[in-house]
Amino acid sequence: MIQAIFFDLDDTLHDSQRPFRRAMEQSFPHPYASVPSDTAYKMFRHFSDLLWPAYCRGDVSLADLRAERIIRMMEHQGFVISRQEAERFQACYEREQQRIELFSDASAVLTELQEMGLLIGIITNGPVKHQAGKIAALGLDSAIQSEHIFISDAVGIAKPDQQIFEWVARQVGHSPGHLLYVGDTWENDVAAAMEAGWHSIWYNHRSRKPETDHQPLAEIRLLSDILDVWKGAEKEG
Repeated sequence: MIQAIFFDLDDTLHDSQRPFRRAMEQSFPHPYASVPSDTAYKMFRHFSDLLWPAYCRGDVSLADLRAERIIRMMEHQGFVISRQEAERFQACYEREQQRIELFSDASAVLTELQEMGLLIGIITNGPVKHQAGKIAALGLDSAIQSEHIFISDAVGIAKPDQQIFEWVARQVGHSPGHLLYVGDTWENDVAAAMEAGWHSIWYNHRSRKPETDHQPLAEIRLLSDILDVWKGAEKEG
């Protein structure tokens, strides 16, 4: 029986492509604006994930990671930008991230799950101040208890390391088989959670392809589908 559901934050509870798109439009005039935003964002996330382990090891600074990911993304699209341009983009991107909103069905889903008696939490990668700022901007700091919000830099372990899920399970006092994780990325969210013995739901609203043979509890396109999946799992269990 599932007793707690944890969520990824970025691109799971809110559309993280929107602030990226706005920052691109403001920071890079023509011809940079011709880069398709969906393609650009996927590559931006790719390079961010690629550089993340080096940041976790202390091999690169956070500032270097943030500059390098946009430089590499633009290079992949055939454009060369300077470090100064990359830093201006990052400043704009951070401003836009303070204007983020929950996905339209997220608030109702979280409320209904809590009313069912489930523990609700967040597990997210990133610097504490940065992620906490987004959580506050979304109003999640008043909807979810602080002791159930886990940010990788505070924990000292980051996804896709399965140990962060094992650590969270110990903190909330539930066995992995009673825990469910919902996220949008395969490696960080689906595979990592399942390797730790958790159940997982893949929120695949970007229509990506699975990367391994892991079998999540469900693949969904809308967060509200979680309610039907959970109810179905409870009947079977």
